Amino acid sequence: DRVGEGALRIGDERCVSYGDPATVACLRAEGWATVYASDARSVTAPVAWPPAAATRLVLGDSDGVHVSSDLGDTWETTLALDDPAAVLTEADDGTLLLATRAGRLLSSRDGGDTWTDAGWQLPSTPHVLVARPAFATHPDVLFGTHDGVWLSTAFATPARFAPYERLDDR
Repeated sequence: DRVGEGALRIGDERCVSYGDPATVACLRAEGWATVYASDARSVTAPVAWPPAAATRLVLGDSDGVHVSSDLGDTWETTLALDDPAAVLTEADDGTLLLATRAGRLLSSRDGGDTWTDAGWQLPSTPHVLVARPAFATHPDVLFGTHDGVWLSTAFATPARFAPYERLDDR
């Protein structure tokens, strides 16, 4: 359950992520506790998986994708990346979606254990990644970048959905 940018709620716990070095902390009964720390330059917001009954945390950083099945006590790297993770989100059917800084899209249907590359690349770094509701039936993804919004329908090569346009000088 997202509670804000870089934040997550799992039951009574609230977790936040922040970078350089990459850190995730959760608010527990005894106070804030660091549940992930590395020398990586950045970290995505953590994702709880599966959606209905979170038993794992999944996150990406500049080194790869990491999974914890004990809410942060131990971590396993399930995917090494030479292209840093930019944003990680979860579709309503439990599919995890990861976009890298170079614009690659990867997906996992098993909570982050294995990953599939979509086979294409956006022209710029995605900052926002949104899965369409009813993702199992309509696997469409919107990406927000500094130069516009891109739409990938059924994991096909994305097309520009809307160009970036400054609305006013405020």
